[in-house]
Amino acid sequence: MGTKELKALMAELEEACQPYGRQKEVAKELGVSEQILSNWLSGSRVPLLKNLFKIEAFLKKQKSRRKSTR
Repeated sequence: MGTKELKALMAELEEACQPYGRQKEVAKELGVSEQILSNWLSGSRVPLLKNLFKIEAFLKKQKSRRKSTR
């Protein structure tokens, strides 16, 4: 995964953490601490490959939920 793809993925993840307070739920679903998720979103850390797969699966699930509620 290149830099552009990683930035786009992190932007999607940040959007999924909205509204305020949802970051705790997202971290729990991804199986990481809120601090780790915060580090990813701020760009101070890069997720490991296994976590990138978890993030992609989580975002895909979120998109399908949004489509089904429309």
